[in-house]
Amino acid sequence: MKNYSYDILRDGIIEDIQKVKDLFDRVGFDYEGKTDSEIADKTITLIAVNFRNWMGDRLKNKLTTNFIETFLGFRGDKEKYFNKIVKEINKQQENPEKFIKNEIKLMNYVGNNMIKKISKLYDLAK
Repeated sequence: MKNYSYDILRDGIIEDIQKVKDLFDRVGFDYEGKTDSEIADKTITLIAVNFRNWMGDRLKNKLTTNFIETFLGFRGDKEKYFNKIVKEINKQQENPEKFIKNEIKLMNYVGNNMIKKISKLYDLAK
C-alpha cells in the first residue's frame, strides 16, 4: 500500500470495467451512454459514499456500550464526539475524489511506517 495511488485505483477500475458494468446491471444502476472514464468516476464516488457510511457505522458500534444506545442514540459527551466525527466524515462528501485521495495518502503513510518497523525488526534479529 506504500505506493498505491488514486491513478492506480482509477486505472484498475477502467481495466475491469466489464466487472463494474456487470455489478451495475445486477443492482439496476444505469450507465448507458457513459464512457469508461465516467463510469470509473461514478464508481469512485460510490466507493467513497460506502466507505464513509462504513466508517460511521463502525464508530457507532465501537461507542455503543448498552442496548438503549443502539436505538435511542448517544447522550452527553459521547453524542458530541460522535456528531463531531460524523460531521468531519460528511464534510468531504461534496468531493469524493479528495476523500479517496486522503484515504490513500493515509494508507501510504501507514504502509511506509510498517516497512520501517519491519526493517528495524530485521536489523534487531541479526
